[in-house]
Amino acid sequence: MQEQLPFIPPVLQHYMDACWTEGYFSPEEVAVISGIFDAKDKKNAEVSDQGEIRPDLRKSTVAFLQPGEKEYKDILFKLANLAMQMNHQHYHFDLMGFYEPIQIAEYGIDDFFEWHTDFSNGAASTRKLSLSVQLSDPSEYEGGDLQFKINTEEINAPKTPGTVIVFPSFVAHRVTPITKGKRRSMVGWVTGTPFR
Repeated sequence: MQEQLPFIPPVLQHYMDACWTEGYFSPEEVAVISGIFDAKDKKNAEVSDQGEIRPDLRKSTVAFLQPGEKEYKDILFKLANLAMQMNHQHYHFDLMGFYEPIQIAEYGIDDFFEWHTDFSNGAASTRKLSLSVQLSDPSEYEGGDLQFKINTEEINAPKTPGTVIVFPSFVAHRVTPITKGKRRSMVGWVTGTPFR
């Protein structure tokens, strides 16, 4: 007879490597978010806390909005609300909120982001959920697929504008090279105490 553990660990019944809500943000909200990118200072995308620029791993232009910027609170509240819903349904992570700046990225021709995870050392070790909001209409660009590596499969996220893709920050993903036009997205990370 097999000996029982002294406790019964909780299990997840509805875990998903990535999930999404298509058209979560309206066309008007997508236009506002895209306008934020136009109005903000921009810089080359980095790949670490130390401001490391690695064009062999990532090439795009980014702008940032702070979680406390009051003019964008409705958008951030709506994004946080979806994160909480998805977390409750699929992950049950201990979450604290948005503590890092929200990133809006623009990918032009030949821009990309190689396979990576959003979870790492330093500040990135508190990331629990990653959220990516599709801003560009798929008719505006070619390439630029947000893909997830699930075992041996590469899964494409939907490209509908306003769609929010939610996934654990330790899931491997990439953005394939843009071959025509430009693609914009907004990315945020919901943080919490380190996994234990």
